Amino acid sequence: MPSQKVETSYQDTVHDVAMDYYDSKVIGNILVVADGNNNVTLWKEAIDGDWQQVIIVDP
Repeated sequence: MPSQKVETSYQDTVHDVAMDYYDSKVIGNILVVADGNNNVTLWKEAIDGDWQQVIIVDP
């Protein structure tokens, strides 16, 4: 899979990033990010290739 750039507004440290690209034919690419404020954000890749924020889970 080629590298991709995802524009975000994170102003704190990003601790972990996980991407599920194995099921991309069914639901598309999913990206999960954990930041320095203990928030977890789920992103989904749209058909046009842009990434859309789906949900933020606060601690």
